[in-house]
Amino acid sequence: MQKTAILLLLFIFTQCTVESPPLDLNTYDIVWTDADSSGTNTTADYLRFNIALSASEPHLDDQYINEYEFSYTVNSLFGGFIRQEKGLLVGSVSIDEVVVIEALTNPGGGEFMPGDRIQFRFWGIDNHATQVERNHTFVVE
Repeated sequence: MQKTAILLLLFIFTQCTVESPPLDLNTYDIVWTDADSSGTNTTADYLRFNIALSASEPHLDDQYINEYEFSYTVNSLFGGFIRQEKGLLVGSVSIDEVVVIEALTNPGGGEFMPGDRIQFRFWGIDNHATQVERNHTFVVE
């Protein structure tokens, strides 16, 4: 009976899963600049993205960021990558990017129209397959 209890305890302990350490999205700030002073979201405006992502595990050998993407879609159509890096072995990533709306390519063709939804996406992954994702939507008025 005692052997069975010990084997059962060993089985339970070996079946426990160890959770991966989270990624820390230390900063995700977006500043809108109304470049044409219209008071509304227009294509003349620009957004400044300040993003900082870091591994939460203090030892680089234990956790590191593998890749990240900063991209956008327009009305759910993929527009492109603003910044992207793969094959990284780093403890942190920082992005300070100014995006001028009228400089973006509209994947649907033509110019941006009122009602167009531009969604910006930041995504990162570490060596434990832990992911972090944040989105920001800009609607042209």
